[in-house]
Amino acid sequence: MMQGAEDRIQRIDWMRAITEYVNRAGFAMLSEDTRQQLTKMSLRQCLVLADIERYGRHHPEGIPMNLLAKRVGMTPSAASHMVDTLVRLEMVQRRSSEEDRRAVLVSVTEYSRRITELVERGKDAAVEELLKVLTPEERQMHESVIAKLYTAVQRLS
Repeated sequence: MMQGAEDRIQRIDWMRAITEYVNRAGFAMLSEDTRQQLTKMSLRQCLVLADIERYGRHHPEGIPMNLLAKRVGMTPSAASHMVDTLVRLEMVQRRSSEEDRRAVLVSVTEYSRRITELVERGKDAAVEELLKVLTPEERQMHESVIAKLYTAVQRLS
């Protein structure tokens, strides 16, 4: 293998290790019962739930089902089945739109919101702990590089 390829693989492994550390710290904030509840969810369900939660931060009324399907790359029928499962797990709720009774809005439940807040608090603490090893100049450089990479991901996605 070429040296350049080995370096790329190493950087990917480093990013993965950092991400896993931060995620473990977030889930460590949860009770054992809650962690068991979350193990009943597939990765795809977790990703859809995260998308519903992110959308809801700016639209508390909820995300229209057809927009959710489009955002997560699913057919409306598949998205509806996914939401049915998340409703049974008490992670999301659905209701009719007040403006258009035909439209179905999906939003996270208070239970799901509390889980998200706990996980985010743990992740934030883990990131802060990691950033302590950086000098102020390195922290500033880190923020700049992360912002630039995020912009590139948004553009390429």
